[in-house]
Amino acid sequence: MMSLLLLVFTTMGFAPNMIEMSISPRFNYAPAFQVITIHIVRSPNNRGIEWVCDSPTGDYRASEIELDGSNSPAQFRTEWRRVGAGVYTCLAKLRGADNSILGRAVTGFEVRGR
Repeated sequence: MMSLLLLVFTTMGFAPNMIEMSISPRFNYAPAFQVITIHIVRSPNNRGIEWVCDSPTGDYRASEIELDGSNSPAQFRTEWRRVGAGVYTCLAKLRGADNSILGRAVTGFEVRGR
C-alpha cells in the first residue's frame, strides 16, 4: 500500500513533504502579529517558492522567493504585522526548474476582533 501511495505522489509530480508551512500563533487577536515559516527539502531542482495568505474580508499577503537549487536555505521566515480580523487560508508552492509544482502546503489561522 505504501509503495502505491509513493507511486501516486511521484506520478502527480509531488513528493511527500517537499514543502511545509507553519503559522504562529494559530489563533490571535487583531491587530495581530503572525509569523509564517516555510520549510523545504533541499534539492538541485528547486527554483522557487510562491506563497499567499488571504481571508474573505480582503486582507492579503503574498510573496515569491527565488531558489538556487541545493544551495538555497531549507527554511524561510517572514513576519506579518497588524493583521486584521478574519479566517485566513495560506498556500505555499515549491516550483521546479521546468516551472512544475514539486509540492504544496496548505494551512490557516484565525484572527479575532477585540
